Amino acid sequence: MRSFVLPLLCAALFLLGCQQENKQWTKDRVISLHERIDSLRPDSSYYYLKQIEREIARNPLLDSLTLKNHYLLGNYFITQGILDSSAYHYHEAVNRVQPPLDYNKGANYFFKAHEAYRDLGKFGDCIAIANQYLNGVDENDYKALALGYQMLSDANLWIGNIDKAISQNEAQIRALKNTEDSVYMYTSFLDKANLIYYYKKDPRATFHIMDSLLGIKDYLTNDQLRVLYGNYGVYQFFESDFQKSKDYYEKSLAHIKLLKNMPDLNSFLAVSYANLAEVCIELREFSQAKKYLDTIKTIGLHNIPRRIRKSVLRYELKLANATDSNLTNLYDHLDTIAKYQELSYNEKIQNELVELTKANEKEKQILQEKLETEIANANLKTSLLWGGVGVSLLFSFGLLFYFRRKLKFERNSLQLQQRLLRSQMNPHFTFNTLYAIQSQIKKEPEAATNYLLKFSRLLRLFLENSMGDYIPLEKEIESLKKYMDLQKLRSIQKFEYHFHYENMEEDELLFIPPMLLQPFIENSIEHGFAGIDYPGKVDIYLSLEDKFIHCTIEDNGNGLTAKQKSAKQSASTRLISDFLKKLTGKELEVIDKKDKNPEDSGTLVQFSIPYTLTENG
Repeated sequence: MRSFVLPLLCAALFLLGCQQENKQWTKDRVISLHERIDSLRPDSSYYYLKQIEREIARNPLLDSLTLKNHYLLGNYFITQGILDSSAYHYHEAVNRVQPPLDYNKGANYFFKAHEAYRDLGKFGDCIAIANQYLNGVDENDYKALALGYQMLSDANLWIGNIDKAISQNEAQIRALKNTEDSVYMYTSFLDKANLIYYYKKDPRATFHIMDSLLGIKDYLTNDQLRVLYGNYGVYQFFESDFQKSKDYYEKSLAHIKLLKNMPDLNSFLAVSYANLAEVCIELREFSQAKKYLDTIKTIGLHNIPRRIRKSVLRYELKLANATDSNLTNLYDHLDTIAKYQELSYNEKIQNELVELTKANEKEKQILQEKLETEIANANLKTSLLWGGVGVSLLFSFGLLFYFRRKLKFERNSLQLQQRLLRSQMNPHFTFNTLYAIQSQIKKEPEAATNYLLKFSRLLRLFLENSMGDYIPLEKEIESLKKYMDLQKLRSIQKFEYHFHYENMEEDELLFIPPMLLQPFIENSIEHGFAGIDYPGKVDIYLSLEDKFIHCTIEDNGNGLTAKQKSAKQSASTRLISDFLKKLTGKELEVIDKKDKNPEDSGTLVQFSIPYTLTENG
C-alpha cells in the first residue's frame, strides 16, 4: 500500500502545484483567504499562509497584507504550541503597525506579542513591546495608554519588580479616569488591591481600596459586586477575621443569585458555597458548613470545574474529621474521594477521545469539501487535469486511511494510560488498611485514628499526583516515603528503606510521570519480605542521565521463585513496562539477585524514567 501511495502523493502535489502557479494572486483573493483561515484545518491554514508569504515576497502590490499574514501565522503557531515561532511572527506584525496607534488599531497585535513573550519567559521583551506600543499611542488616547501601562505593570510583576508594577498600575488608573470605561477602571482597582495585598503585604491599604470600591457599589453590576465581595472575603479569611469573611461571602452569593443567563453560573455558585463552607468550619458552625456542601451536591460535581471539585472534597473530609467521633462517615468520605478519582480518570480520557473523534470528523469533512472542489474544477480542465483529479482522489483516500490509523493509535495510547493510572493504588492494600483500622478501633482508638489520618493523607497525595501527566520528583518521593511509612505501621515484618541519589538531589526541579515506582516497592514489601526471619531492606537508587533518570529498586527478600520466573509479567508490571518502553525505548528488567550471586537473595528492578523541566511535559 505504501509503495503505491507514495508515487501518487508526489504526482498529486506536483499537479496541484502546477494548478496553483497558474492562479493569479490578487489582494481580494488574499483578503478573502485571510477571512476564511480560521475555518480551515491547521495544516491547511499553514500551507496557504506560507504560500501567501511567498507571493507577497514576489509581488510588491501585496506588501500591505504582510502584517495580517504574520499575525495569522503567529496564531497558527500558538495553537501548535511552538512559542518561539509565534513570538517571531507577532513581533514582525507589530513592527509593521503604523502609528498613531489607538485602542482599536494595533492593540491586539501588541497584546498578542506581549503574551507570547510572557509564555517564553522573556519578560524584558514584554517590557520592550509595551514601551513600543506606548510610543506609538496618542497622548490623548487614554484607553490605549491604560492598556500600555497594564502590559508594563504585568511585565514588572513577572520579573519581581513590585514597586514598578504598582506604579504602572497607578498610571493605568490615572489614564482611565479620563475615560468613561467604568468596567476597565473597576478591574484596574481590583488589580491594584491584589498587588498590594499579596506582594506588598499591606492589608490596611488593600482594605482602603476595597472600601473605596464599596463606596460606589450602587453603580456596579451584580457581576462586579460578586467579584468585589468575594475578593474582600478572601482577604478577611487570610487575616483570620472569619466572621467578616463570612459576611462578605454571603453578600457575594446574594449577587450571584441575581445573575441571569451566565454561562459560568454553576461555577460561581460552587465557589461561593465552597468558600462559605470553609469559613464555617473555621467558625465551628458545622451544620451550616454541611448545608453549603450539600447544596453543591445538588448542583452536581460533574457540572463544576475539577479544581473546585477537589476543594469541595477536601472540605468534606475536613468537616468529617472535625465532627465524626465514630469514624463511620469518614470512611464514606474516603470512599467518595476514591470514586471521584475514578470519575476524573474516566472523564479525562473520555473528553480526549471525544476531541479526537471530533477532529477526525472535521478532517473527513474538509477532505470531502476538497474532493468536491477538485471534481468541479476537473470539468473545466484538459485531459491532463482529469488525470490530476484522479490522482487527487487516491491521495485523499490515502490521507483518510492515514488519519484513521492515527486516531486508532492515539485512542489505544490513551486507553493504555488510563489502565496504567487505575492499576497503581492496589485495592488489596486499601482493603487491608481499612480492615487493620477497623480491628484497632476497639483496642487502640487513638492509634487507629492516627493511622487513619496518615492513610487519608496518603490517599489524597496519590489522588493529587495521579491527576497530572507529569509531577515534581520531590512530590513523587514524598508519596513513596509516606506509603512505606504506612506499610511499616501495618506490616508485622520489620523493614527499612533508603533513597540514594547520583548526579542529582531529592528536591531537584524535575518532573516525571506519577506512580511508576510504587507497584515494585509494594511487591518487595508484600511478597519479597513474606516469611523471612531477618529485617527487610529496600534501596531505591536514582541516577540523573542525559535524557532519563535511571532507577534501581533493590530488596533483600525472597527473590523470584521458579514459577515467577517462568510466568508472564503481572498486569500492572506489563502496563508500566509498555508505558516506559513507549516513552524511553528501553526495556524494564526484573532480576533475581541469586542469578548473579548464589549467596545473595532478593530482587533487582531496573528501568529508565523520562523527565521534563516543566509539569506540562
